[in-house]
Amino acid sequence: MTSGIVLGGLLNWPLIHRSKTPASAAINNDSPQRGFSRQQLLLLGAITGVVAVGYVAVGFFAGTLDRGAAYFTWAGRFWRPDTLFSAAIRLRDLYFIVLPLLLWRWRRNLLIVMAFFLPTAASLAASALLGGRGLLLYPGLLTLGGLWLAQANPKLMRWLIIGLCALALSAIAVLPTMRHSNSFQQSTTSDLITRLGALQNGTEILNSSAAIPLIGRDLYAWSDPYLFREPGLSQRPAGSKRLGNLLFLWAPQAVMPNRPPINDGHLIAKEIKGSPSEGTQDGRHIWFPGVSLSADLYWRFRWPGVLLGSSIFGLLYAYFCRAWYQLAALNRSTATTLIALFPSTFLQGPPLRSLSETAWNWFYEFPKYVLILAAITVLIEFVNRLWPGRAPSAENQPTDQ
Repeated sequence: MTSGIVLGGLLNWPLIHRSKTPASAAINNDSPQRGFSRQQLLLLGAITGVVAVGYVAVGFFAGTLDRGAAYFTWAGRFWRPDTLFSAAIRLRDLYFIVLPLLLWRWRRNLLIVMAFFLPTAASLAASALLGGRGLLLYPGLLTLGGLWLAQANPKLMRWLIIGLCALALSAIAVLPTMRHSNSFQQSTTSDLITRLGALQNGTEILNSSAAIPLIGRDLYAWSDPYLFREPGLSQRPAGSKRLGNLLFLWAPQAVMPNRPPINDGHLIAKEIKGSPSEGTQDGRHIWFPGVSLSADLYWRFRWPGVLLGSSIFGLLYAYFCRAWYQLAALNRSTATTLIALFPSTFLQGPPLRSLSETAWNWFYEFPKYVLILAAITVLIEFVNRLWPGRAPSAENQPTDQ
């Protein structure tokens, strides 16, 4: 798969190289000549922050994000208290990218700093008690990216990266141990003392060799290796199995509750393990492993599928990168800033998974976010024009820096 992406990039490199490169990666400049002002940054932070903090708050109090007993109530359901937040969950990723810069550029306004810092800190503290590693680690990684964009001190960045790596390796072992404990499973999110005790007890695994298998298991999340051991090794190529479901790609599940499954990575992973019904409860899947695009291509069409599919995806992705280079700029306008930052959401929502999921990502999810980001752009530009005491119009003039 990597070779296909590199090949696609090489074939398109002359076109990409001739394209206009994006503006400077740094947007940490308070000059009124910048096209993306700190007022616009504040509005973007407020909009994305509602999703970021609201998602965790609803998940904490309603139990939808809880990895304890409440997990089995909500896992696999379409309608949940946090469904509206989940529908725009990539905005949460954008929030943690822009947060460091927002706090820096508004550092002299204590009210605004506290208005963002306190809810964010509370949501991260609540996330630790929910038992989900991604609720902590992805915001940490994205915030590091935001610090880099804000031109944080390189020495500070190195120490933060080292600290986050240590935290990540610890969390990979501690949080699963915590959430599998009896005290955690029998408690609710409102029982903070029990949850804190379970978290403290979970840290004891760091002093034993039992932490090493947990870390090793989770450093590679896909179930691809099961293709090369029984029973997956002896299974015949699956061909076009379930690909016909893509005909319902644009059929909303809210309107068509019995729509055939589009996101089938967990189904493929369980089938190559030889246990298609593993991780189900009351007919719902509550456990969601996954496979990479290259693994799905191999499962369906063996090596010819991997070679051809990788090359096709590589070419298409290279064209996407070419368009991004032409449109992305961090200092020009709200629209170009959002375009420049959007690929950061691929960290948690990868652009390629199983074949059906990859199609869903690019032909349903991506157009949806184009519309969402367009609406945010219109809203920010409209409110920014009404902002009292705005700088002169030169503030919105584009710059090639």
